[in-house]
Amino acid sequence: MLMQAAKKVDALCRRGAGLWAGLPAAVRFVLGVALAYVVWRHRSWLLQDVILWAGVVCAAARYPRGWSAWRSVPGVVGLLCLAWVVLQAPFGTHPALAAGDMFKSADTVFFALAMPALLSGITPFRNALACSACALTAVIGYDLVRLAVLLGPNRMAEAHAYEPFAWLHSNISAMAAGMAALALLHLAWLLRRRRGIAACAVAAAVVNIAYLAVIGSRGPQIAFAGALLTAMVVYPRGWKWRVALALLALIAGVSLVAARERINPRFADVGSLRGLVDRDKVWQHTWVLIQERPIVGHGHGEKVFRADYHTDAAPASPHRFRHPHQYFLGVFFSYGLVGLLLVSALWVTLMARLLRAIATTDHPPQRVLACAVLTLLTFVHIFALADCPTNVTAVAMIWLVPAGLIVTRREDALA
Repeated sequence: MLMQAAKKVDALCRRGAGLWAGLPAAVRFVLGVALAYVVWRHRSWLLQDVILWAGVVCAAARYPRGWSAWRSVPGVVGLLCLAWVVLQAPFGTHPALAAGDMFKSADTVFFALAMPALLSGITPFRNALACSACALTAVIGYDLVRLAVLLGPNRMAEAHAYEPFAWLHSNISAMAAGMAALALLHLAWLLRRRRGIAACAVAAAVVNIAYLAVIGSRGPQIAFAGALLTAMVVYPRGWKWRVALALLALIAGVSLVAARERINPRFADVGSLRGLVDRDKVWQHTWVLIQERPIVGHGHGEKVFRADYHTDAAPASPHRFRHPHQYFLGVFFSYGLVGLLLVSALWVTLMARLLRAIATTDHPPQRVLACAVLTLLTFVHIFALADCPTNVTAVAMIWLVPAGLIVTRREDALA
């Protein structure tokens, strides 16, 4: 019975794929951007859930085609991370709260599992990346114009705190802009022989970079610079290019540090407790809470963190923290030492696999897209040194795992 149902679903998905392929390229692109807009911008919409779960069903019907990517080392470690989150949940401090947050993110996680089966080649992945980047740019471009109109000449000083934000908080909005810019720059390089498309990609990247400057979020700005410098070092081949670009990256990095207050006056507070915005308090108290449950952790999700953190023992602060403001500290708090080791192993093995692909593959599109995924991961992880990826950044972090598996497949599986 299940096999027959799977065959029917697979046949339906094939028919849908055939109809999609029959549409003009421009129509497919517009529809793809529209779908990506719903997925990235409106996580609370029922339509977003329908899109993600439909993808999961189609991928399941294709089993085992496309699922082999998860049999790699980072794929297996990623599955172990997921298994630990599920197995650990009943032993946390608030199992019901953890289960609620897990249920809310189930579509995102299952879609991540399905991605290698849905995007089984370089071209589908490249198109999905392009549609996502354009959808994010549409939101960012609109918000940039809105801030310019409403704030006028004061936009550089007031945009960081001006509500409503494009995504919940100015930092999250800035991260969305940074991810879109990095993706677009890599796509422009990949499609550089198609000069018109490449020029449009660069122009769209400039819009996102301008937004990064206007919104004034220090963490995303630092992370963006670090990600670009990383790409400059890891992508070139040959020691001469590597040395030259490494020196250029060093000079650029020193210049950016020297001019940081001109780029963003908020950098004047860096190094002071005021500049930390009470992060020192949340870090210290989270560490105290970690020591209470060091092996298993407290449980998954922001609701568990808020319930355990905001007690009479919490240090006084005008900020009601929703998370520990440091990614690995948050992992340690939620999933204990076991979870911390598994998550650390996931990122180390995935980044090592991406670096190996960049260094060894002779397939140019694979090199560019592997560098794009590595750069995006670097961007998110630098930001996560003093914050926790949430909302659109958290979704991207989860989906970058299967993205890394897709772009590091063997060349004969990428066509």
